[in-house]
Amino acid sequence: MGSLGSERNAKELIITQVSFGGFDENTSAKQLTDFLEYEAGTIWRCRLKRSWTPPDSYPDFFKDASSVKRKEDYEKVRPHAFVHFAVPDAARRAVNAVGKVLFTKETAFAFKGTSLMAVIKCDFKLEFSVRDIKGVNLYKDRAPFVMLLHLTSSPLLSYRTADDDIYTSVPFNLLDDEDPWMRTIDFTTVGAIGRTLLDNSTSGGRQYAWDSNEERRIIEYCPKRPLAVWNEPGFGTPMRDHFLCLPQVDGISVETMFMLNAVLHKGIVNQHQLSEELFGLLRSQSDSVNLTSLRHIYSYKNSILNAHKRLKLVQDWLIRNPKLVKSSKIGDDHVEVRRLVITPTKAYCLPPEVELSNRVLRKYKNVADRFLRVTFRDEGMQQLKGNVIKYDVFWRMQETMISKLNQMLEDTNVAFEVLTTSCADQGNTAAMMLSAGFKPQSEPHLKGMLSCIRSSQLGDLLEKARIFVPLGRWLMGCLDEVGILEQETKKNKQVITGTVVIAKNPCLHPGDVRILEAVDIPELHHLFDCLVFPQKGERPHANEASGSDLDGDLYFVTWEGNLIPPEKRSWIPMDYTPAEVKQLPRQDIIDFFSKNIVNENLGKICNAHVVHADMSEYGALDEKCLQLAELAAHAVDFPKTGKIVMMPHALRPKLYPDFMRKEDFQSYESEKILGKLYRRIVDASNEETVSPELTCRLEDLPYDTDLEIAGAADFMVEAWQCKCSYDGQLNALLGQYAVSSEGEVVTGHIWSMSKYTSRKRGELKERLNSVYHALQREFRRVFESLGPDSAAFTDEEKNSLYERKASAWYQVTYHPHWVKKLIEMREPDGEGVPILLSFAWIAIDYIVRIKVRGRDTTRMNGGNPIDSLANYLSERL
Repeated sequence: MGSLGSERNAKELIITQVSFGGFDENTSAKQLTDFLEYEAGTIWRCRLKRSWTPPDSYPDFFKDASSVKRKEDYEKVRPHAFVHFAVPDAARRAVNAVGKVLFTKETAFAFKGTSLMAVIKCDFKLEFSVRDIKGVNLYKDRAPFVMLLHLTSSPLLSYRTADDDIYTSVPFNLLDDEDPWMRTIDFTTVGAIGRTLLDNSTSGGRQYAWDSNEERRIIEYCPKRPLAVWNEPGFGTPMRDHFLCLPQVDGISVETMFMLNAVLHKGIVNQHQLSEELFGLLRSQSDSVNLTSLRHIYSYKNSILNAHKRLKLVQDWLIRNPKLVKSSKIGDDHVEVRRLVITPTKAYCLPPEVELSNRVLRKYKNVADRFLRVTFRDEGMQQLKGNVIKYDVFWRMQETMISKLNQMLEDTNVAFEVLTTSCADQGNTAAMMLSAGFKPQSEPHLKGMLSCIRSSQLGDLLEKARIFVPLGRWLMGCLDEVGILEQETKKNKQVITGTVVIAKNPCLHPGDVRILEAVDIPELHHLFDCLVFPQKGERPHANEASGSDLDGDLYFVTWEGNLIPPEKRSWIPMDYTPAEVKQLPRQDIIDFFSKNIVNENLGKICNAHVVHADMSEYGALDEKCLQLAELAAHAVDFPKTGKIVMMPHALRPKLYPDFMRKEDFQSYESEKILGKLYRRIVDASNEETVSPELTCRLEDLPYDTDLEIAGAADFMVEAWQCKCSYDGQLNALLGQYAVSSEGEVVTGHIWSMSKYTSRKRGELKERLNSVYHALQREFRRVFESLGPDSAAFTDEEKNSLYERKASAWYQVTYHPHWVKKLIEMREPDGEGVPILLSFAWIAIDYIVRIKVRGRDTTRMNGGNPIDSLANYLSERL
């Protein structure tokens, strides 16, 4: 904010905005401008800040500010000013001299313990990013120019006090001051902002607005009908239900009403379309049909104009194809839980998700459907460099990773290596397919999975510089409870001895990276896939690493020689002694919970640390970085201590390095390793020629006759029913999480999830993976079920039946006869359904057996890792 540009060197960044304070409260903006122009140089704008949100107060948008009893004896802000100088030299002289969508209305502010209120003029802002716009309707026949914006979610609402004295000496708009905006709730009495995803915008710059939309690839429509606007029924009446949830309707189950609310909150329908005729349709069908219908409608990307007609169409379609109706069978270790997400503007009901069960849910299993999960929404490379690791080490590691990712779709050996070294269990299916002889050039599902893995790992390089370290792991830490380990030693299952580096996120202080010695203790060989820390010594090693307390923390550990500093010594660790934990009664817990929501500053502190480390020649050893590391340590403990941590104004970044991808802020080109790595990945992305999405048409789906075996026809009808049920549930997941391809869900490498959820993308990906794995396990149990007589079968007989069944599952997915039948079953007048092929590969182990049996094993290389599975099976089949 306030930057006019930057030089190549981060130390020469050009800042033209300066903050001033310490002057008399009677000073005006014009007087301050005259004084500073005489002393330093020409000024474009001076904002003299005289108002703020009073401590322990909150805006009450539903009070008439003209009629409230006013309170004047509240704490006022100390006068300070934000000054924009015309040229950088003037800003430098001023600094050296001291040594170092918008509208306004009066708003009532309420205080605790009194009915008196303060009345302060406030600016209000509605904010949304370009990626939140699904499309724009352009109305060219009106003046001023009108755009109807279709948003994916409600805009961000903010306010700030506006009783400021402002003097501007230029006739054009300037960048906004650093005066902070405060996020707030829907300030309309009828909840209009939270209830609609359409925004009616007018603009005088017609051609500029069109060009801007085109540059950002926003879909534009020019309706032939003129824009007509009506007031909704009851408009202006205060909203009774701030969650905008439909009340329970007689004759309709709670589960169905919840799903109807989910469709409403997503913006597929609006509340005025929910007529008695629609409720009658829901009463006429079973819950299974209704829930499957509403889940299907929920997967739509665009709103519908006639909810009654669409629901009837989908219900009839499901009745004609009963195999598509979702089964309610869930394993004993899982349960469906409905979710409610609350934001400052509205609440969203979300379809139930399958979660792992727990003690509480198992105890109250008979009423498990009454539970509701409520959610509120609103770095180590710098430290390794601080420990004197050469930049070219990271560059070479990234170049090696890019080279392998670029060969994945052409070289099966490279693809197999990537899958088996950096994809954990999520790459098992693709790895087994490669080992059995399937090729991405001829098997679209394999190509889709490899493409998604490649795109996801390139995306992680771009956004997080997540470079794969072959000689490294993410492991959980635990304590040596019997006291065998001495201080300065550590144990891992694969007996790694010698010098190792460990760290835990957030890793901000140079001392958070610990350089330790690994030893082999035979008495601890029963522990594996974890780090065992000693209980002896002056200070626990775990506490030295970012203040960890071994409560489930994950650690990065590497024994890669190039990532171990030559001196093999750690920096002195920071003191992580926690603040005293406060015992909280119930009311304090309620107050604390609300404060916790609005005082989440850890992310801001970590971002500021990255900026200052990048701008300073001392990196993470910079004085500001050390101060931010200490603040972060206290911010992490806020949920335990209740001690609010505020970041000083002087540490707030004004510009961001390009690799942080802060699109809404001024940025500069970082000359450090993170910037170079980032721009290398940007260049690689611009050269991208392979689309991660499956481009094969359903009608042109290749079919492998090697997977046909005798006896598969006995299982064909059952396989087709399972295929229809599986596809319906998987398609609902794709729509619910706005994921574009099946390969992403199957591999867990999700790249297309909307970026407006970036703060919670990791959590959403984890939840989606959990839900899909539960779906996969459900149908794997179906596959393994051979009937009540299966206990008497020998292993050989079972394997024979499983192979026939696996062949049937493959055929109903790929054979032209069943593909044609699937096309005929598509919803009439519905949205395009993606090609879903993963059903066939739920039985991957038996598909591989069939494929290997018919493969020419003489061409396989016994020493080649990719042929290891095929060699093993061929010897035993």
